[in-house]
Amino acid sequence: MSSYPALLPYPTLPYPTLPALPYPTLPTLPYPTLPYPTLPALPYPALSALPYPTLPYSTLVHPRAHPTANPTIQKDSP
Repeated sequence: MSSYPALLPYPTLPYPTLPALPYPTLPTLPYPTLPYPTLPALPYPALSALPYPTLPYSTLVHPRAHPTANPTIQKDSP
């Protein structure tokens, strides 16, 4: 009884065997990287190709901070 905790303070059998099995099986799947690189590669260049990349951000600022952003609201301001 005293020799067991001195040699094995904690069980080490299930830990090295369990993670060693699923890792080599992941790259053997028939679809490892097909859907992942194709889906995110399409929307990113389309966003940068939009004709108004920064227009909505400048209009969200308060008109008093930027009077040229929306001159129609500037008439109501004192």
